[in-house]
Amino acid sequence: IYPDYRNLSFDYNPLEDQASEKSRVLSHFTQNASKIASGHFLYEELLGSGLLRSDAKIFSFVRNPVSRVVSEYNYCCSDMHPLNAAFAKKYPTIEHYIHDEAEQNKMSQYLLGPDIPEDKQQIIDLLDERYCFIGLQERYPVSFLLLSNILWKSSLPKAKKQRVLQNDTALEMRKKFAHIITEKNAIDLKIYQIISKRYDKIADIVWRNIKARTEG
Repeated sequence: IYPDYRNLSFDYNPLEDQASEKSRVLSHFTQNASKIASGHFLYEELLGSGLLRSDAKIFSFVRNPVSRVVSEYNYCCSDMHPLNAAFAKKYPTIEHYIHDEAEQNKMSQYLLGPDIPEDKQQIIDLLDERYCFIGLQERYPVSFLLLSNILWKSSLPKAKKQRVLQNDTALEMRKKFAHIITEKNAIDLKIYQIISKRYDKIADIVWRNIKARTEG
């Protein structure tokens, strides 16, 4: 869709430092002519890469913490994850994964870094300062539409096959572990609620504008 777009993926290698591999990928991107990229990078990693020039714009997506934790656990246990055997050995059940402090509040870790403010307004101010756009997975069509309006001519997302099947097991896991996941990911929940409320206010307006533009 966007001619200068690049997805910045990096190799999973248990024998190498992942931070070094990420640094190499980011360094390569800064040396080519691409203008827009996506990938799974911490804000601190972007900050240290030199990518965050004064004219750089950052966007991200957030997701309901319960759905995100269950989805990530299932993905990492699946054959699609290069290190699934090592992951399953470390986390034989999702409960082991939920209780690992290093895996808690991951959205916050990525968006805000290690020094996360406790005050809600400070979190809002920091998000607004750093990001030109934050999408919501549960509002993906309208999020994509708004983001596409920033990057190119407005368009709706094309349907794509889910990487991990959202089956009855995943649904049961979300129901069973919702309380403990939200308790262990309280900051992520706070961020999700902040962004979700914004979309509650604008979603209907966006769709009405699109309908009026189409009919006009």
